Formats: sequence, C-alpha cells, structure tokens
Amino acid sequence: MHSVSVNYFTFIREWTNDPPVHAQHVCYYTPTTLKALAARYGFRESGVFYANVRYERITWMQRQLLAFSRLISKLTPRFSQTLIMVFDAE
Repeated sequence: MHSVSVNYFTFIREWTNDPPVHAQHVCYYTPTTLKALAARYGFRESGVFYANVRYERITWMQRQLLAFSRLISKLTPRFSQTLIMVFDAE
C-alpha cells in the first residue's frame, strides 16, 4: 500500500496519474498507449471506464489519501485508480 501515497505525491507534484514503475509489474498503460497498441493490431476503442478500488486494513493516512483520490476522480475521472478500455476489431 506504500505505492498509493507515492502515487498521490507524484500526482500533486507533476499533475499526472502515471504511477511509478513497481518491481512486480512489467509496465503500466495509459489511454494513449493502449489506443496506439490496439490500433497496431486492427482494433479501435469502443469504451472507456474508470473505477476506484476500496481497500481494507489501511492506515489512517492512506484512508485520507484515498478519500482525496475519490474526490479528484469525481471531478476528473481520468485520475481514477483503475482504467478499463474496451476495443472492437475494425
């Protein structure tokens, strides 16, 4: 859960929701990179959805940061924690 607080500081400092690279992940995708990848293989975007995750067993500070995230996400959905994109074959 440490990465959650790091993400918010990055968001505030750099005005981006691009997460720092985590050792357990191969890479992260953004809407732009997913669209480009899908287009290479003949797919087009048919839907974009955003969601926030509810966590259990987190510290008070993490709970505050997640509450801040939900507020920002309501105003600007692209800053939500989870991106879901749907593609169709062209």
